[in-house]
Amino acid sequence: MAKFIPYPEILDLRRLTKEVHRFRPETGKVNFTGTVKVHGTNITVVFWNDGSPPQIQSRNRVITPESAATDNSGAAAFLTPWLGRLRGEVERDLGKQYAAWKEIMIAGEYAGRGIQKGVGVSELERFYVIFGLRLDGQWMPPS
Repeated sequence: MAKFIPYPEILDLRRLTKEVHRFRPETGKVNFTGTVKVHGTNITVVFWNDGSPPQIQSRNRVITPESAATDNSGAAAFLTPWLGRLRGEVERDLGKQYAAWKEIMIAGEYAGRGIQKGVGVSELERFYVIFGLRLDGQWMPPS
């Protein structure tokens, strides 16, 4: 199995505001893209274009369907059957210009029934929402 790749820290609005005022004190303005917070658990899938098997990881460690005790509410078991399709869809969306990629890191949130209590999405069937894509070490624009 390949090396664990940590997901970078995400700034919340309060800290973002402080950073903007620190680096742009003259206007306090900056352009950025925000996302909706889905209350679940952070799960990242990493694919390599060298024949290595895909890797599923939480924010802190690699997880597998066999590691049920540390599998973040069954995220690896949930995602494993979808990995081929997920890779195919990402490769299709990237197109021919990115055909020679080495590593794709798909960051998302696994949420739904039984994952986090007391939030609206806890009544939904379990699902995975992608919120970030890193290609060969570079984060892609949200679009």
